[in-house]
Amino acid sequence: MTVLPTEKFAAAALISLRSFAIGMALALAIGIPLGVLMARVRGVGRILGMWVNIFISAPISALVPILMAVVGSAKAPSS
Repeated sequence: MTVLPTEKFAAAALISLRSFAIGMALALAIGIPLGVLMARVRGVGRILGMWVNIFISAPISALVPILMAVVGSAKAPSS
């Protein structure tokens, strides 16, 4: 049984790559300016610094249910 050449695999890989690209673009577009703002404005750094520390210290597996509740789950297209 081969998995790679199947149409389902290609569709699933495309969904994953698209999600990664969108997430990375948003992280760069929002994260970098926000980080610069946090570094330059003391009040913003104090307020958002707490949230940054929470997300850095928590394992990602513990954050999945919270992120799913906030963002929602994307349903893969059925074949």
